[in-house]
Amino acid sequence: MSAKRLSTLVSDVEKMRHSLPPTFGQFLRATREVRSLTVRALAAAIGVSPSVISRLEHDRDAPSERVLCAVSAALDADQDEIFIAANRLPPGISIRRAVELCRKDPEHKKILQRELLERGARQFIDAAARG
Repeated sequence: MSAKRLSTLVSDVEKMRHSLPPTFGQFLRATREVRSLTVRALAAAIGVSPSVISRLEHDRDAPSERVLCAVSAALDADQDEIFIAANRLPPGISIRRAVELCRKDPEHKKILQRELLERGARQFIDAAARG
């Protein structure tokens, strides 16, 4: 491969990498740092060990719903946005709010669509089982 071709390829990969939405871990760390919280302080605020925060920030573990709610409160952040950053549909979200979030950040549209379809399917199955 020529040096020019390799340089172009590297440039293209860098552009793609920068166009990807941040992972939940990246989002969590950036938000924590903006709030001037240490890993230990955030961990204490939500009732987990610092290693849990570290694993979340390095995308080694997926956060539970309880942790997401606690993180939202501790960081004084919009709960819906925290859940969306974690690729999860917030509990009790209305269709209208989901559409607003899709418009705000189109990168998360597929996540919201999938979650809404799954929620609808679960409700349909539950209703069929009761009826």
